[in-house]
Amino acid sequence: MSIHPRNSSTNRFPIFKEIFGDIKKYNILDFGGSSGNLLYFSQGEILENSYTCIDISKEATDSGQSEFPKARFDYYDRYNWMYNHNGNLDLKFPNINKSYDFIWAYSVFSHTDLDEMLKTIKWMISLNPKKIAVSFLDLELALLTYFYNKRIERYGYSIDIRKFCNNDFNTVSLFDSNMLTVNKLKLESYNCDHFVTFYNIDFLKEYFAEQDIYINIITPKNSTVPFLVIDREGINDY
Repeated sequence: MSIHPRNSSTNRFPIFKEIFGDIKKYNILDFGGSSGNLLYFSQGEILENSYTCIDISKEATDSGQSEFPKARFDYYDRYNWMYNHNGNLDLKFPNINKSYDFIWAYSVFSHTDLDEMLKTIKWMISLNPKKIAVSFLDLELALLTYFYNKRIERYGYSIDIRKFCNNDFNTVSLFDSNMLTVNKLKLESYNCDHFVTFYNIDFLKEYFAEQDIYINIITPKNSTVPFLVIDREGINDY
């Protein structure tokens, strides 16, 4: 897995700032943060010694730790269908003896199943944050069309995921361009080059509420994808 590039199209800091507001003096956990791109693009608004990044790429975390020595970078060798085929699917979450004010994950749960999302968010909650914000993909026609076209461009063929743009489906997962699972919350390991999961927003709200986790769904003005946001009052203790 390569280090995520830095350019104007990969600068997510404006979205982060819109969601969290004033961030100075707050401890921030960037889950799936590559080599610290969020810290880099903050241009000093995020304090280096208040920033922790966790990522499944050792190359990325080593690079980030070298660039930002006062920050903390943790390599998390967990399996992922797309990004880390040799990782451990049962690996426990990092042992972080620290609480965080704000927890952020961008384009992480676009590439996992719902079971992985729920387990990770429960772990995030255990860190006692003020707010959690994680991006995801919903079953909205524009997003489905975007990924359908990307798969056509890459493979020359794709299952037409655009037809799943309605409320009859809870989850839709596409492996490369030729394998699809629908309404399956926990997926078996399956190594592929491209993997995405889309969610029905109403289903997500109900599913998390059943776990006593109450979520808000927002789409920031600078974002093309929605975010699942949990404020402290929406969290029951675990």
